[in-house]
Amino acid sequence: MGPLAQVGLALATSIGAWINLGLVGWFGIRAGHIPDRAGCGNRRSSGAAGLVLAVVLWLCGRAGHAVVSGLAWPWRHWRP
Repeated sequence: MGPLAQVGLALATSIGAWINLGLVGWFGIRAGHIPDRAGCGNRRSSGAAGLVLAVVLWLCGRAGHAVVSGLAWPWRHWRP
């Protein structure tokens, strides 16, 4: 990951985590610990839940930014 520097380290870590998640799921299903499609529901309810979650996270992000943007952070006023 030479030309990517620190971004390459983060990218490699996240790729490794996704591969690990896939393998744990695959081995769990194969061993019978996780039934196929356990609790997945239908596609409409999953899509609706994902859409609601995205809207809530977007609204919380905007509200959080509005709250935090008015605060005076210590490092803004710090001068060496």
